[in-house]
Amino acid sequence: MGSTTGQKFDSLLNSSEFTVDPYPICRQLRTEAPVYWCESWGAWVFSRFEDIRSIYLDADRFHSGGRMIAHLKHFPEKIWDQLVLLREHFSVGLLHCDLPDHTRLRNLVSKAFTPNVIQSLRPRIQALVDELLDAVKVKRRMDVIEDFAFPLPATVISEMLGIPPTDRDQFRVWASGILGFQGSARPTAEAVFHAQDCVREARAYFRELFKERERKKGDDLISGLVAAEEKGDKLSEAELMTTCVTMLIGGHETTTGLLSNGLFLLLKHPDQMQRLKDDLTLIPDAIYEMLRYESPIQRGFRLVKKDTEIHGTP
Repeated sequence: MGSTTGQKFDSLLNSSEFTVDPYPICRQLRTEAPVYWCESWGAWVFSRFEDIRSIYLDADRFHSGGRMIAHLKHFPEKIWDQLVLLREHFSVGLLHCDLPDHTRLRNLVSKAFTPNVIQSLRPRIQALVDELLDAVKVKRRMDVIEDFAFPLPATVISEMLGIPPTDRDQFRVWASGILGFQGSARPTAEAVFHAQDCVREARAYFRELFKERERKKGDDLISGLVAAEEKGDKLSEAELMTTCVTMLIGGHETTTGLLSNGLFLLLKHPDQMQRLKDDLTLIPDAIYEMLRYESPIQRGFRLVKKDTEIHGTP
């Protein structure tokens, strides 16, 4: 690949156009440079489905452990040394580890997510949906994100964790700060220090909740995680912290993105909306298709475990 092509794609991948609408640039990458070294990101960029799928499934050559910490490697030592808490946060948890640790954590966390627990949430979620829609009927206008797509999952995850929904605006600040760091290929020092402050504040908040649940167990998710045990093994405080923060972010950002993106797509494709209205049994498949077609998460990261070659490129 010539240097002109490289310069072009480095510029495009860091442009406002890519942030607003990444698909035309991804289409160019798939055609012209499906295996592309982005100098400004310090990473290889893959844009074809089969390549991405094979990387995600190849645990022998590619892994998740340390992938977020690798985001910080470009900083000078002076800054790196100040990011101890952020590095600790991204060194444990389901999203930041590989086998066998991933299996161990999944087994422990799943004890708080039994099918009965999930099914029991359905009536409450339906009631929340009705409440939010009734409220906008009175106003006769609606901001889909502020009036529905944000408060619905934020309230559900807050109630699941056993924390006051009134604190959800603070959770939104923490989620935005932590995701702001993760969403950038080369984050700025300002972004990572802000993310670390958000992690520190969220951890302090959850630490008090853990102490409270140890004194008096409830039927909420945090109580379940604190009590979860398998063969004498329990989640450490660091694992509890990262798990709760991850759930908090996942319960806010990704579900809000799914709800708003999904409605946007249906409004753009009224024939598909009509199909759903005519046959509600299509809704589960439609949700999967919305997640695939307009994903709330546009970029995933893996680290290379050992020298490898893809399409002739080492």
